[in-house]
Amino acid sequence: NARNLADNRFRDIPWEGHDNRIVATVRNPGKVDATAVRVDFFIKDFTLGGGAETPLGSATQNVGSGDTVEFTSSVGWVPPPLSAIPFLNIRAHYCVIARIAEYAHPANPAIREITLDNNEAQSNHTQLISVSASPSTREMGVVKVTNPLAKAADCRVVVRQTSPIARTYVEKAWVHLQPGEERQVLFMTESMIGDTALQSWVKREGGERVYRMANSVRLTGIADDHETCHGFVTGGAHVLVRSGRATEFVEFDREGGLAWGRIEAVDNRQGVHGTVLVTVTPKGSPEKELVREAQVQNGDFRVEIGDLDPDVRRDWIIQGHYLGESDLAPCESKELEAG
Repeated sequence: NARNLADNRFRDIPWEGHDNRIVATVRNPGKVDATAVRVDFFIKDFTLGGGAETPLGSATQNVGSGDTVEFTSSVGWVPPPLSAIPFLNIRAHYCVIARIAEYAHPANPAIREITLDNNEAQSNHTQLISVSASPSTREMGVVKVTNPLAKAADCRVVVRQTSPIARTYVEKAWVHLQPGEERQVLFMTESMIGDTALQSWVKREGGERVYRMANSVRLTGIADDHETCHGFVTGGAHVLVRSGRATEFVEFDREGGLAWGRIEAVDNRQGVHGTVLVTVTPKGSPEKELVREAQVQNGDFRVEIGDLDPDVRRDWIIQGHYLGESDLAPCESKELEAG
């Protein structure tokens, strides 16, 4: 997507509400060229095992002996900004899957792939940003817990994290599920950097260095039918939790083909630096979105977005997206109508 092309810190992170493509890297270590290799792409809920898959098209290419080739999903994916859980402001999270279709050479079907065990890749990786304030924001997500056993089981969510200055909570330590049953479990995570009791420690350690210490949270599902000592691992998911000082657009406007604005840190009202993306999107058609990139200097930016003919783009929406810096959290502007 346009965001991770502009900033590598968002690599492998879907951009909610915008067009995304899945890219899979396929290597052929064999001695025979593979002709017409097909890779199928799917998404499914952020899950600790199981879950229904939604197809995102496929791509077909030749992969020569010893070559490495990138395959890109043919269907665009626009994940919704929020999950379907009512009354809670929770960003949706997903797993993405790339799977090589069982291979046989088109001209000689006798030439088939011997090993099928390494033909699927799945990413259960997502990112949250706990915005530093007093206190820091508590970010939320949901993970789907599944019972894959043939009998009822207590399914636990085991949490491990790497940061000593973060808190992670789960709504339920375990849920009792029937065979094949699924349930969504809420998890919450927050940085303690904004806690006033830690301010002397943050200053001593160096503020910017502390913000670089991302928290790696591992969620593991265990189905326990109480016939073994520890139960069965059903799968896992990874959440990368970054911290950043709160920022905001204090000005965002446009006239003709020029957009401009100002972004400040909330704690000291100083102008920020970094990258801002300005998107121009037709309502209901995010795949037609135009993206323009600009650099923010001392809080200010200006970017050419092109001539917006009001008769052609009356229903288009213009919005700014600040990507943040090592110690600064991202933020978004208000939406402007092109017409």
